[in-house]
Amino acid sequence: MTISFGDYLDAKFLLDERSLNRDVKAVFWAALRSRLVLRVLDLGCGHGATIRRLLEEPLLGRLDITAVDRDGDLLDKAYAATVELLEQREYEVSKEDAFIRAVRDREVTTVRFIKRDLKEFAPGEGEKWDVITAHALMDLLPPAFILERLRDWLAANGLFYATLNYDAGTTLFPAAPDADIEGAVLEYYDRSMSRTFEGLPCGGAHSGRLLHRAMLAKGFEVLAYGSSDWSLTPFCGRYRDGDAQCLEALLEMIWGEASRSSLFDPEALKAWYAGRLAQLRQQALGLIVHQIDLLGQKIG
Repeated sequence: MTISFGDYLDAKFLLDERSLNRDVKAVFWAALRSRLVLRVLDLGCGHGATIRRLLEEPLLGRLDITAVDRDGDLLDKAYAATVELLEQREYEVSKEDAFIRAVRDREVTTVRFIKRDLKEFAPGEGEKWDVITAHALMDLLPPAFILERLRDWLAANGLFYATLNYDAGTTLFPAAPDADIEGAVLEYYDRSMSRTFEGLPCGGAHSGRLLHRAMLAKGFEVLAYGSSDWSLTPFCGRYRDGDAQCLEALLEMIWGEASRSSLFDPEALKAWYAGRLAQLRQQALGLIVHQIDLLGQKIG
């Protein structure tokens, strides 16, 4: 990509924030606010977006977060950002290797960072969490397979909050003059998301609906779900926040997947990409991506 993956995650933080489904998020936070002790496992934590949201929410009592990612550079960014945010909020912060402990009045927050591929991650003996979060991750995992693991890792009545799950819908605006090539490119982009994990097919381009179905089959009550679409469109003639960077990165991802496939005429594909890139430079390009947020509760 033109920008690093870490910078891309930074650029899309505010886009993600305004895209999260408000109703699902409200049910999630309402369920957390009454808890005096809250143990959270954040899978694929990246640069710490979910940690930041947890720390900025007025929760009671003790908050213990375990953050897991396979990318050491992203974990380093998440660690530094977490320390900075806690210090800004006037916590007394102590650090030891990949562990942070922060105290303010009667509030105690701990954050433990673990560098591990999810294929290798497992909780300690008897370790359970009240909440497991997964942000923009479930397209990379087989829904039914991973939910069986998560159900074992959750405490009784534990919550699973999965946000920004792609669900087969990427649309560019304005409509392309050559709708055939753009339609084929976007269709292939969805197909390119087909992957396997432990030999099983991942959620891929239909991760939202497949995750919903798997929750119902694997011992979860679906408390709330709804769309969390990205709307990367000019607002009053200008892009918001880091939308221009995100849009350029996404356009490059789509073009890159099509280029590597050898399924498209190189000159036609180049012309399509150049035309869309020119619209981006003119702040005239729009992109809407369909996604779904889900909140499930372990039954029993």
